[in-house]
Amino acid sequence: MDEIFNNIKNNYENINFSNIRKIKTKTINDIFFIDDKYVLKIYTLDDEKQVIISIKTQKKIHDLLGISPNIILNKKGEIITKYKNRICCMQEFIEPQENKVDIIEKVAKELTLMHHEFKSFDYGEYKYEKKYKSFQNIEEDIIKNKEQIDRLNTCQDAKKVLNILLDKRLEYLKKYKCEYRPEKYQIIHGDIRPSNIICNNDKAYFIDFDFTSCGDLLFEIGSAAMLISDFNLDEAIRFLQIYNQNSKEVYLDKIIIFNNLLSYYVQSSFPMRLIGKIDDMAVKKMAEGRIACLEFCNKILERECI
Repeated sequence: MDEIFNNIKNNYENINFSNIRKIKTKTINDIFFIDDKYVLKIYTLDDEKQVIISIKTQKKIHDLLGISPNIILNKKGEIITKYKNRICCMQEFIEPQENKVDIIEKVAKELTLMHHEFKSFDYGEYKYEKKYKSFQNIEEDIIKNKEQIDRLNTCQDAKKVLNILLDKRLEYLKKYKCEYRPEKYQIIHGDIRPSNIICNNDKAYFIDFDFTSCGDLLFEIGSAAMLISDFNLDEAIRFLQIYNQNSKEVYLDKIIIFNNLLSYYVQSSFPMRLIGKIDDMAVKKMAEGRIACLEFCNKILERECI
């Protein structure tokens, strides 16, 4: 790591590296505070194109809207610094501050702005995979997942929660006759959640564009409403209303939004692919999170459809 830091120092000559602290995160990237003014992210080269696109996207959103941290250019005027099998990105540090800003209103408005700007971006640069799963496809996947769990060398606590998740997926699949057929694809952030939003004074900043792609717009809107509201039904609906009021296009029939969100979670096999790659308790926690998402969608659809 010292060798990497020496290279970085040579490429950011105007930055004083006297105080370097590693940030403890659950991501696979290394993240450091630099002099309490900057954040340094060090990526592996597993997907170089996606890393560069995510950084370019954050830079564009900062330049256009000022709602993401600025990317600091190196001495060559580049947004990244490559060294051996690493990509390094320096960005400004925005300190979170507790304030009285209405988070639901602020994030809903600014997410609308960001989605509108995304429409003008070059779609050819972004990953694009249009998905469709029929009722039968989803049912077959759930059955295969159940058989897979029985064969896995995974702790019983994790297996129990994974089986509950699969039972919930099957229950809601049949209850709502789900199929996953997204209708609106465009560039999206890909991971809108409270941990990826920094509130400072009267502004909300979006960070971590690592999963930016051309994806399901209605999923992003519905997921943001659910997570930013902390699974509060009324606040989630208010999020959608504010988003819709500020959008140049009207997307939001709340039943369509949450039907699409439910269908996404019903068809998704996550976190099955992570079994054996990460700690069993981490898989268990992720499965519990998915159960909470499914139950939230069910509650809101039951209430709104009455």
